[in-house]
Amino acid sequence: MKKTFFLFVLAACLFSSCDKNNNEEILADLFFGDAGGSSQKPQKESDPLSEGLVAYYPFEGNANDESGHKLNGKVFGNVYSTEGHKNESQCVYFLNTPPGTLGGNEGYISVPFSNKLKLDEWTINLWFYYEDKKEKNEIFMRMGDEETPGSIFIQKFRTAIVNTSGEFQFCTFYEDESEPSPSEWHMLTSQVKGKTFTLYLDGVLMSSENLSAEYKNQVSSDLYFGGSASSYYYKYNGCLDDVRIYNRILSESEIKQLYSM
Repeated sequence: MKKTFFLFVLAACLFSSCDKNNNEEILADLFFGDAGGSSQKPQKESDPLSEGLVAYYPFEGNANDESGHKLNGKVFGNVYSTEGHKNESQCVYFLNTPPGTLGGNEGYISVPFSNKLKLDEWTINLWFYYEDKKEKNEIFMRMGDEETPGSIFIQKFRTAIVNTSGEFQFCTFYEDESEPSPSEWHMLTSQVKGKTFTLYLDGVLMSSENLSAEYKNQVSSDLYFGGSASSYYYKYNGCLDDVRIYNRILSESEIKQLYSM
């Protein structure tokens, strides 16, 4: 993995001479590029898996939504652009410091709240690459908190949601022998509809849970990738690519098709 660290010296110079309140956005623009830029990997109209696609983040040098719904993200802190899971493509690389570390690194992407993302049933599909499996709680994506019904937490080895009774429930495989190996690209697919909660890894069904109460989304907060402004949650160290959010449940054959794309 070739990380674009060659801008680090330039960033340090600018960082020391600028207003402290603007440091995060300056670093983000240097390392990853302004999210207002144009993408080099647009969502094609002929894509057979475009039905129900609410948001699509290919992370080709920015955090733009290429689904056409303009749910663009803003980049903060130590977020880099590097080689993606496909040939000649890019992805986003988060460089964060574990919780409790003073003066550590922080990087994340924030997508402003939209009713388009307030879904009662969904499929979220993403690609990830990491180099250290010891920390299982790092969060790829988060929307909401641990109390609001409909909240979503997608992590390395599990996905968690809050149901209508306010219960925090998991769909996980991190105790299984088939944990995703580090230093390789993997595709994670999470789905919720009613009381059914499923999790796929690399196109294969890994876990299916029955929720104790139905899932209804009551979240009205921003969507985050890699971490957030809050120091409470575990921030992610590694790469994300091709995040897709659907307002429907994809079939198993469609998930396998995404894996082969």
